[in-house]
Parts: sequence; structure tokens; C-alpha cells
Amino acid sequence: MILKIIEKVKTGGIILIPKSTYQYIPNGRIGVEALIRVLDLKLEMPIYDLKGCVVASKK
Repeated sequence: MILKIIEKVKTGGIILIPKSTYQYIPNGRIGVEALIRVLDLKLEMPIYDLKGCVVASKK
């Protein structure tokens, strides 16, 4: 399901993946970060208020 959602994000769009979502993916946060890199997305620093969240953007 995550792959289908990421395909619909436009260039310059931001993707927020909360802990409640990535805790079910194998290897948790590290697995999501690896998936983001494989999909040619850019990892972003999370906003101060968004702890426990992975932020990525589409190039």
C-alpha cells in the first residue's frame, strides 16, 4: 500500500511516515529508510514537533 501511495506523490511533495505505520515493516525505521532510498526519494530531517516520523520528499 505504501508503494501505491508514494507513486501518486508529485515532484516536490513531502511524504510523512509515522511510527505507527513503519513499526509493521521489517526492520522498522531502518527498513523504511532503505525503501525510500531504493525508490529514489530524498530523506529529510523531521520537523521538531514530529518525533517518531520519517520524512521524505520526491525529487
